[in-house]
Amino acid sequence: MLEGALQLVAISANLQQLPGLGPQAMVGDSVQREIMVPSATLSPEVSRAELQDRLAASKAVQTSTAKLEKQVGIVFSNPKPVLAAIREVAETGKLDDLSIVGELSQISGLAGKSGVLVARQDRLSRQNAIEGQRGLHSLVGTHINVVHGIRKTMAQERQAVVDKARVEVSAPSQSLTQAIQEAGPLSEAHKSELRHVMARLEKRFGSDLGEMRAGVKPKRFEELSRKHGLDPKQMERLESTLKVLDKGQTRVRQQARKLDQTKAAE
Repeated sequence: MLEGALQLVAISANLQQLPGLGPQAMVGDSVQREIMVPSATLSPEVSRAELQDRLAASKAVQTSTAKLEKQVGIVFSNPKPVLAAIREVAETGKLDDLSIVGELSQISGLAGKSGVLVARQDRLSRQNAIEGQRGLHSLVGTHINVVHGIRKTMAQERQAVVDKARVEVSAPSQSLTQAIQEAGPLSEAHKSELRHVMARLEKRFGSDLGEMRAGVKPKRFEELSRKHGLDPKQMERLESTLKVLDKGQTRVRQQARKLDQTKAAE
């Protein structure tokens, strides 16, 4: 009995020395690999600076802002605090709350003046201000709705990133990395591990993974680091590892094409 058990142990040890059959090459085995991308706890809040960057890049916001500034200048004698109040409600106020539309007259008086002894230009300005109030209310509502829509979208995007940040990704095994660097075909175990690692990376980073694989400029590198809760060293390691994994995926596709060609030739 003892002799048989020892033989089984020896056979198992010999098998684990074969390429693709070692414990580091097996997906879902008991070996704990190093964590390459740790999970992170991110804030679900979108900063005002992030919001303003998005607003500055939005053509819809640019258009509504230009119309709003022009109309506020026509209606009010002191347009600056009126525009500031509208901006504050749009960027930080309760979503879908348009109550400020009825409160604008409390912030500034109407442009121009009225009365028999008032200059003609002042009377004309007052008339234009009165007539422009109705159109202004519509423009204010439209502008706030556009900004609030962007805020909702950004909140949803941020929550998705927060959820993804909980996913940790183990580093590929040394066996897989070595097999990719070598010229030979990948074993089924290596292919399985490669699929597993890439699936975890896609779950963690979503569409940003494609950008990381292509390489990013320093500014964008910093943005992605902050967004996903990684430090620069972790990002650098990730980019380096992605190059190796992409090489492995290319190898797998080449193997598949070669196999298809062989079958077609039979």
